[in-house]
This record gives sequence, C-alpha cells and structure tokens, in this order.
Amino acid sequence: MKILCSVQFYHPAKGGMEEVVKQLSTHFSKFGHDVTVATSSNNGRSPDEIIDGVRVKSFNILGNLVKGVSGNAEEYLNFLKSENADIYIFFAAQQWTSDLALGNLHNLPGKKVFVPTGFSGLFQSAYSDYFEKMKYWLKEFDLNIFHSKNYQDFTFAINNEITNYCIIPNGVNQNEFSNVKRISPTTKSSGLKVLSVGNHTGVKGHSEIIEIFTKANLPSGSSLTIVGEKNLKARCYLKCLSKAKTINLITKNKKIDIISTSRKELLDLFYSSDIFLFPSNIECSPLVLFESAAAGLPFLSSDVGNAKEIASTTGAGIILKTHKNLNGYSEVDIQNSVRELETLASNSNLRAQMGSKGAEVIAESYTWEKISKQYLKYFEDLLKKA
Repeated sequence: MKILCSVQFYHPAKGGMEEVVKQLSTHFSKFGHDVTVATSSNNGRSPDEIIDGVRVKSFNILGNLVKGVSGNAEEYLNFLKSENADIYIFFAAQQWTSDLALGNLHNLPGKKVFVPTGFSGLFQSAYSDYFEKMKYWLKEFDLNIFHSKNYQDFTFAINNEITNYCIIPNGVNQNEFSNVKRISPTTKSSGLKVLSVGNHTGVKGHSEIIEIFTKANLPSGSSLTIVGEKNLKARCYLKCLSKAKTINLITKNKKIDIISTSRKELLDLFYSSDIFLFPSNIECSPLVLFESAAAGLPFLSSDVGNAKEIASTTGAGIILKTHKNLNGYSEVDIQNSVRELETLASNSNLRAQMGSKGAEVIAESYTWEKISKQYLKYFEDLLKKA
C-alpha cells in the first residue's frame, strides 16, 4: 500500500502525537509499505528526507481553520492529490495538516482516514462553528479511528450518528522496554523519586505537579523531575524554573529539576523513578501513561482523556479526584492528590504490584508492533471495498 500520513509535527520534534505517528509510520514501512509523512518544517531535518524508511515532506505552514492558516496551503493540497496514495490518514483535529484537507477530501483519490485525537477545543466558544461542521466532515471520511470509547471525541461522534469508525488504542515501542529492569528500592539512595513528562505547553498540569509535590509529606531527600520541551510562548517553562528555584532554596529535604532529555535518558528516568505524577489538563490517550506502565512505574493521573481506562486496564494507575472546567479541561483536587501521593509513596509493595501488573499487560497487548497491524488490517479492508 501507498500510505500518506499527515501530522502537524514529526521527528525530531518531541511529543506524544509525534511519537505515535513516528512509530506507526516506521512500522508500516517495516511491513513493506510505501509511507510518506506530510508535516511542518523543522530545522533538524531537510525539507524532503528519508527517515527510517519513511519519506518526510515538510511545509512552511502554521495554524488551523479557527486561528487562521499561514503559508502555502495550495502547495500542500496539490501535494496530497499528486501523491495518489491508497490511504490518506490525518492525525488530530484543529491542526493545519487535517484542517486544510477538510472540505477537500473529494479531491483525494485514495481512502481517507481520520484520527481526531480528542477534540481539545470542543467546549471552547471559538470552535463552536468548527465543531458544528465537524458533524458532517466525519461522515466524509472512509474511516474514523478513535483511541477509546471513553472520551469526548468518540462521544461527539456517537451523538452525531457517526457509524464509520473503529477503536484502536495507543501503545509503546516494546524494544525500548523489554531489556531493562527496574532499580529496586534497596539499591537506591534515600528519598522518593517522582517523575512527570510533558512539554511546557501550559496545559500539562506542571503548576499542579509542583504544588502537590511540595505539599506532600515525603521521605527526606525526595525529588521531582519534570521532563519536557521548552515552549516560551506558553510561559510555562519559565514559571516552572522560577518555582523550582524558589523551592530548592527554601526546602532542604526536597529537590525539583526542570529538564529536557534525550530519549535514552528519559527511559532511564522511567526505570529509576518510584512514581509517575500526571495531573494534566487536556489529553486524548496519554502515551506517557502507557510508557510509565510499560516501565513498571505506577502512576497517579488526573481523569483526563482515557486515563481512567488506561489505569483500569493496566492496573498500574490511580486516578486523582478531578473536575472539568467550562472549557472541558481537567483540574485535580490538590489536597486529594497530596494524600494519594503520600499513600502510594508509603507503600512500596503496592507500587511494586502495580508496576509489575502494568508491565505485563503492556507487553501482552499494547505494543506498536501489534497496534500497527490493526491499522493495516482496517486499511486493507477499506481497499477491498468499491
């Protein structure tokens, strides 16, 4: 098959969606398919480059239909049409890569597939007209792929009588998690190691993470590491640095690090930490929770996206008390979160049980090797139809 994937950002950009599309694309290629990714320009790669068997074609385009699109939209649309792909798969609503195709799907020769990934702006007034039209756009795709039946994008589809859909979860690259063992508590220095991973977008719950960690009664020498790429426009990174500096100065028995790491260093942190803390405000199907479980690292998460489903299915997570604000964003109860962190921190046996169960479930059912085959099976079925 000739498969064209469209996504706003791609490797070497870092993030959940970037990792999902990278894993799917490289696995599609590994299985013998001709794969191209259309995406935004990145200084870390050339405009038209082969990466791990996948052609990556870049465009100098930004924005979406609501905020406005800047760049040569016609160049992108002409490229899509000229590729003459068997399968066109668009990842994420509210991104130029998908938005420009909406209303132009009839010009594309192959089967069209949409992976909405959550509809983060569903309850924002600025997007009301956009989602009114989305009711009809979803019907124009040959297939809509949702990651869970337990999130707002799927509910939106069902409420609007969308029937052309399937459910495929996210997963992990098992090669990264199969050959490394956790560092047992007895081999560690004193103190609890808390980890959180999320880029500094302003909606990953970083402020809440720092507050929860600071207020919790934890063993002396405990540390919090927040790993994420800088995003100076959101100001989250600078705020995190400032808070961490202040707390590190006035608190003698705790330490906070705000860092960016290589993939290898991040995997080391997954295996050397004790608890993964993730009070994020908006998600679809958080990849980091699958990765935390795969590493045998128990997690505490807000009720965001399908985190509750991931916690239940893997047995590796506990969901914090959460409410939704008017924009549909998740906000955890700080005091409840502090208590949950203290409880899990004090019970090493429970952490070990949760971690062991999570790693077992992920290895059995949630690897990209298996998940990419699910995508390909649906693609093959589409092509069999007239």
